[in-house]
Amino acid sequence: MNRLSILALLVILAGCASVDRIARDVERTASDAVERAVRDQQQARVDARRQAEYAERRRQDSVRVAAAEAERAEREAERRAELEAERELRRAEAAARLAEAEASRAAAEAERARLAAETQARADSVAAQAARDRADLRYAHGTVNVRSGPGTSNAEVGELVRDATVYARECAGGWCRVENRAVGVGWTEGYVAESLLHEGPAPVLIQRRSAPATIRTTSRQCTGWAASAGRRCRNPTTHPSGRCHHHR
Repeated sequence: MNRLSILALLVILAGCASVDRIARDVERTASDAVERAVRDQQQARVDARRQAEYAERRRQDSVRVAAAEAERAEREAERRAELEAERELRRAEAAARLAEAEASRAAAEAERARLAAETQARADSVAAQAARDRADLRYAHGTVNVRSGPGTSNAEVGELVRDATVYARECAGGWCRVENRAVGVGWTEGYVAESLLHEGPAPVLIQRRSAPATIRTTSRQCTGWAASAGRRCRNPTTHPSGRCHHHR
């Protein structure tokens, strides 16, 4: 075998070795690429899972925040509703107290008006009775018989002494139905002949009192102790003995 053959064989063998090395390099590169792709895919899945978990946590946090906000808003609404209900209750109680006070004042005013009306009615009645009494007042001329009915045929129930006052309520046919308010006379109502009664109160006789008698005293010359002292009687009183009497 010549050198050329050997050289060609060596070249061929070297080429084969290079091809094998290249093939191994390619295979190793492809394997590395596959491994990197697998690792990248796995990392992508991990990242995707992490992003999903993060998004889920964010969503859960948002849900919790929304639930807390909703609960807080509900509590706030309930609190406001309770406060408004309490204010309404206080306003209603105040209105009820005001109405009760108004009713009490109205009742008091009505009671005062009723009492005033009753008082006025009593005063009017008393005034009317007083006016009627003044108009009906009579007094007797002398001693007058009081009978149970109009006429002398009726029984006597009492008598009126001179100037006794009565009230003639009704007069007809010459007789008056009289009312007696004197205490202890034994009768309160009867009939008296109209001609025996005078209108108005009985006259009052005024008697003048006589002037008291004047007692004149005289001053006498003192005797005894007073005379020996050389004195005159001052406001003397006559002693039974006829002497001025002095007290030491």
